[in-house]
Amino acid sequence: MQSNSWKKISRRCKNASIRHGFSGTPETSLVQTEDGRETQDEYLEAYLGPKLFVETTKDLIDDGWLAEAEVRMIDNDLYFDGQPLNYNDEYERIVVEDEERNTQICKVIKNSYENGEKVVGFVDRIAHGENIKNRLVNEFGIPCDDLSFVHGSCYNRDEMIEEFSEGSSRILFGTVLSEGLNLACDVGINMSGGQSNIETRQNIGRILRKDKKEDGDIDKDEDQKVKFYDFLDKGHPWFGKHAKNRMDIYRSEGFNVNTVEEL
Repeated sequence: MQSNSWKKISRRCKNASIRHGFSGTPETSLVQTEDGRETQDEYLEAYLGPKLFVETTKDLIDDGWLAEAEVRMIDNDLYFDGQPLNYNDEYERIVVEDEERNTQICKVIKNSYENGEKVVGFVDRIAHGENIKNRLVNEFGIPCDDLSFVHGSCYNRDEMIEEFSEGSSRILFGTVLSEGLNLACDVGINMSGGQSNIETRQNIGRILRKDKKEDGDIDKDEDQKVKFYDFLDKGHPWFGKHAKNRMDIYRSEGFNVNTVEEL
């Protein structure tokens, strides 16, 4: 359900003759009606009125506000014997613990690191992130000082995010990076799969931020390009459908989407 914070603010603006509402993901207002239906945007329209203007991600890229992204879907065949476990166990097997899939993630990060690029990654589960971190350090030779894994239990997560933003570290991934952050980087990677339209847009949206100039402004005339990796999981009724949905979202946002073989 939608956070109540913006509704509380709206209620306090009793004497405001005009209220302006802006949202990158307005469809997050999920409401269940009395007859059991789930609908979106009713709260937003009740407090702020109907949408008057929509600016798409492609519009912002074309106007120079955001970097241009190329999406690279890594071809990934999944093992499926026709008898799926419950979703949580299947997710553990296919995403968290799959050695080949995690090797591909580490290769993307390692190759980008060796090219001098800054990398941001998105995971859903702490165990998955810890697995990737340990392999990057112990198998792929990434120095501990150059990577950070952040999650809700990290006491110094703000410090680690700040170090990445300032360039003190070049690899940042975690479970708490999808919202509210501007992460200027060269490469992003969705490690966790998923089927959420909102989360898919939020993840790639985090890496489209351009570097700011000394005065804090953005150079709209500078061409800045980023790469975003995801997995074209195939062969499983759930995860194959999720991957296709993410690909459709990327294309609907106007990104150039290519399928690549194993790295």
